[in-house]
Amino acid sequence: MVLGFPLGLGYIAAYLRKYGHYEVQIFDAIQQQSTMEDVIRAVASYDPAYIGMTTYTMNIKAAVEVARQIKNKWGDQKKI
Repeated sequence: MVLGFPLGLGYIAAYLRKYGHYEVQIFDAIQQQSTMEDVIRAVASYDPAYIGMTTYTMNIKAAVEVARQIKNKWGDQKKI
């Protein structure tokens, strides 16, 4: 499966870096062919306060499961 860069998240990241003085990291799980465990490990190592997700029709179930696992592990500490 080949999909393009998550452009919407890229725009938000660029704005936050320029005007919001936030440190931003984009983890492209599709491009990196990451497992669910890889995504959870990336969230744990970066420890973000906010998480943005791009979803497509073909991966909506996986995206919902990622969000569910993040909420189960960190509760309200992470805003998705």
